[in-house]
Parts: sequence; C-alpha cells; structure tokens
Amino acid sequence: MMMMMMMMMMMMMMMMMMMMMMMMMMMMMMMMMMMMIVMMITMMKITMMMMMMMMMMMMMMMMMMMMMMMMMMMMMMMMMMMMMMTLTTSRG
Repeated sequence: MMMMMMMMMMMMMMMMMMMMMMMMMMMMMMMMMMMMIVMMITMMKITMMMMMMMMMMMMMMMMMMMMMMMMMMMMMMMMMMMMMMTLTTSRG
C-alpha cells in the first residue's frame, strides 16, 4: 500500500512538473510574440537593440525560473520519499 501511495505521489509530482514546464513555455512564447510585434511596429535601431537586450534578459530569467522550479520539485520529491521511508521503517 505504501508503495502504491509513493507511486501516486511520484505521478502527481511529475504531472505538476509537466504543467509548470508547459506554462513556462507558453509564457515565453507569449513574451516573444509581444516583443516581435513591438519590434515590427517601432523599427528603430536603438529600440530594436533595447528590445533584443530585454528579450535576452527575459529568456535568462525564464530559464533560471525553470531551473529553480525543477530543483524545488526534486527537493520536494526527496522529502516525500524520506518521509515515506521513515514511516514504513517506524511501523516495521
């Protein structure tokens, strides 16, 4: 039963991770689209440069966020596993 519970937890975590990734990707796409539109409208060299810089920054930030999320999820999973293990051992 404990194993089943653990499996369920793992599945849930995986699903959450996938969802987060999808959300991040969508956000990134939206940002890119918006930036592109702005670029198309303005079409000035200085503004273009500025937008490029901003885009780079956004990308970096998103990547960082994704990494952080992954780390957090991993940590959570580890914690859950540890807790489950302790519970099973204590009972046994």
